Amino acid sequence: MKLVLAACLLAVFATPAHAGATLDAVREAGRLRCAVSIDVDDYSEADTHGDLSALGADFCRALAAELFGGPDRAAVMALPDEPSGLAAVRDRRADVLFGATPNPMIGAAFGLRFGPPIFFDGQGFLVAKDSGISKLTDLAGRHVCFINASPPEQTLYDALEPLLAAPEARFPYSERGEMEAALVGGHCDAITGDISWMANARASFHAQVSRFVVLPETISIDPMAPATRSDDADFAALVDWTV
Repeated sequence: MKLVLAACLLAVFATPAHAGATLDAVREAGRLRCAVSIDVDDYSEADTHGDLSALGADFCRALAAELFGGPDRAAVMALPDEPSGLAAVRDRRADVLFGATPNPMIGAAFGLRFGPPIFFDGQGFLVAKDSGISKLTDLAGRHVCFINASPPEQTLYDALEPLLAAPEARFPYSERGEMEAALVGGHCDAITGDISWMANARASFHAQVSRFVVLPETISIDPMAPATRSDDADFAALVDWTV
């Protein structure tokens, strides 16, 4: 096994002449530029995750340590949402985005490829502990709130159409903060979205955190992965090896 690993490392850490244009540029600049999404609330309805920027920054430092022998040359660029991060890599303002949803159509549109997942997100539900809701079937006839015209809305309809057939069971909101306040105030029996975002939302409830819980069941799976430019397979291999 050690011989196999050694052979893989020799293949990945090729000589500079064969290392790829991105790695050459990184070495010349003396720093690695990583984009991460801080997921600013209501900045983009297409981005429904919580703030995973700290996780992405850790992967950035790990990759910088491989390239330079230490993590200090990692330059983390915090952007408001995933599309902004994808554009930064496409436009060569960043070398890699740590935290993108793999999608072949989006990859083709931006000229990017996606590496192995670094985090598995998924759509779930945040409820009050005393609501009597402990599983998905308990949502029948209850007020389930979501962000209007967002991906979680469509997933909600696709997954739970029989349970939420009554129009009064569906409560759209235009802002996350407003929806979270509705849950705390009892106007929503449950709110739905990616569990990373709901974990952040729950943490923001401060003294009332213990009143709420994320249900163990999810209705989707959404991996987060690094994104690099598709025209540099050698640099992509370095990123993949880091993961």
